[in-house]
Amino acid sequence: MSFQISRLIEPTYKLAECPTWDEINGQLFWTDIQGCSIQSMDWESREITTYRFDNEVGSFGLTDDGRLIVSVWDKVVLFDPKTGTSETLAKIETDLPQTRLNDGKIGPDGAYWVGTMDTSSPREPIAGLYRVSASGEVDMIRNELQVSNGLAWSPDGLWMYHSDSSPGWIEAYNFDPTTGTLGAKMLFAQQTNETGRPDGATVDADG
Repeated sequence: MSFQISRLIEPTYKLAECPTWDEINGQLFWTDIQGCSIQSMDWESREITTYRFDNEVGSFGLTDDGRLIVSVWDKVVLFDPKTGTSETLAKIETDLPQTRLNDGKIGPDGAYWVGTMDTSSPREPIAGLYRVSASGEVDMIRNELQVSNGLAWSPDGLWMYHSDSSPGWIEAYNFDPTTGTLGAKMLFAQQTNETGRPDGATVDADG
């Protein structure tokens, strides 16, 4: 089996991440982290719309009411693409100016799972992984991280994957898709500079 990689669009970005497909509206979204923006592309016309924010955008997710849930440095906001307005849902690690929100996704439980990263060099284990409910309640799930990354779930929602890019590990947790409760944890993989450190992640239809 061979695969061919082709370029989808011509524009370039400072740090493009988090490609997310909106099957209802036929749009592809992604973030330009250092460009402090989210882009959306209409799949039929290839027209690109840019939504700008007041700081770096680590990640985002699609909600049922058409808004985006967005991590903007140290705050989680609900953003309405139709009106361009934002509502702050939660603030995270505001006492740590050297950390920012990084990779995040909406889990099978409907909550927004998002981690932080130490932006200084060398990085220290001062970041964390958080669960943000629809009402804005924030629970710390894991601490002593350097670069929280690689959130993904199995197709049945019974496993959650999470990584820390700096030490290079990928962990897997038993997951309750109804409550968002984590169960037993195991080391799924240990990566190195030679094999490639984990960053973003997804799970295919076969798990």
